[in-house]
Amino acid sequence: MQVVKLLREAYERVKALLKKQEKALHGLANALLEYETLDAEEIKCILLPYREGPFPEQQEGGELVFA
Repeated sequence: MQVVKLLREAYERVKALLKKQEKALHGLANALLEYETLDAEEIKCILLPYREGPFPEQQEGGELVFA
């Protein structure tokens, strides 16, 4: 039963997060439909109007690191 509770709580957290970021996700999805691929800088530019905190840092090789 504890596993089911943890899964339900995680599901609710993710659902709330996706709902909160719905406009940003739609903006990103539309850009991907139009351009097919985006680099980290392009993603930052698309998400900038929706930003609430700092963006993750980018390491060499294009990997994003969430601090």
